[in-house]
Amino acid sequence: MTLSALHLGHLLQSYTRATLPTATGALGLARVTDEADNLVLDTGTAWVSVTKITTQGDLVYGAASGVPTRLAIGVTDQVLGVSSGLPAWVARPRVLDTETTTANVVSALSGTLYTVTIPGNTLGAANALRLTVIGDYLNDTTAAEALTVVIAYGGTNLFASGDLDLSPSSVRRALSLTCDLFAKTSGIGADQQNTRTELILAGNSGNTAAYLPLYHLVNVNTLTLVDQASDQTLSVTVTHSVSSASVSVRALNVRLELLA
Repeated sequence: MTLSALHLGHLLQSYTRATLPTATGALGLARVTDEADNLVLDTGTAWVSVTKITTQGDLVYGAASGVPTRLAIGVTDQVLGVSSGLPAWVARPRVLDTETTTANVVSALSGTLYTVTIPGNTLGAANALRLTVIGDYLNDTTAAEALTVVIAYGGTNLFASGDLDLSPSSVRRALSLTCDLFAKTSGIGADQQNTRTELILAGNSGNTAAYLPLYHLVNVNTLTLVDQASDQTLSVTVTHSVSSASVSVRALNVRLELLA
């Protein structure tokens, strides 16, 4: 390989790797290139060619022994991460859906807080879904009333809280619901899904003070079988023990994420 030494834009002398001086300072160089016009750098022990940047967005990183190496630009929805000790483009968590319009189940025995269609093959062995619901609950009656929360995927219940008896109060109580949905296999046929769900009914909503939860439920379900190769509906529904304008559950913010 023949290398050309340039000083102030003028060709001074040609070298092979074997005849290059051990340090760039000995050449008084501003720039050294090889025959492919790749930039050549002195690592301190050897001269190495930097792979030419050919595409907008490419990066250069130090590989073994500090050898400069090109990392091609990634694709949409990838972020720079680390794999086996080297920089690599990896999939980032993606927000599939958000809902900021308040859903309120009030003056009804039951209703839907959130529903979304999950396209077929979205869920697979290499990723998971995370559903997060932030909301509140009101029982401004004179007696305890029961609340039931259900999360369903493809018409199959992933989580059902059972009756949660809540004493009356004139203030709304904070509600937090998180469900992680994992696939046991890739999205072909009637696959098995594993879920972890956490439901918290806490103290006064809108208050910065910390309260002990009225209810804190954690459930792990490993028995769900839904065909994830097909479009499926993911939903959160609630049931009250009484239909009243003084009893309601609200979803204030909902986010559905695809986790790599």
